[in-house]
Amino acid sequence: MGKKKVRYESQEAPSNNPFGGLDISFSEEETQSYEAEKEIEETKVESYAGGLVRVRLEKKGRGGKTVTIFYGFERNQKNLLTDLFKDLKKHLATGGKVVEDELEFQGDQRLKAADWLGAQGYKVKGQLK
Repeated sequence: MGKKKVRYESQEAPSNNPFGGLDISFSEEETQSYEAEKEIEETKVESYAGGLVRVRLEKKGRGGKTVTIFYGFERNQKNLLTDLFKDLKKHLATGGKVVEDELEFQGDQRLKAADWLGAQGYKVKGQLK
């Protein structure tokens, strides 16, 4: 058996701060510009155009593997498609890719993805069951 480790429990914060020697200060302008950029990014991610989207499930030509495909996005949403894809892929925790105007996800992700897209303002039609 190994030696017992002694733990020292104290009420005060650790005294060894590796960043304590750095003397960095930010002006109010820099802090405000950072906060403004952060707010712009948050609104950009949360604002999708919405609209009607169709879904289908494919197996043919994929070695028996199932793929969920969302298609029929409006033409003015092409630049939002990659951001939408990244967020949806993160929500589904699965792989996928963007092919032209379609979003492809590995596996049967129809219901979970349709719920998420509905919360973002999209109406999903197609093979949901």
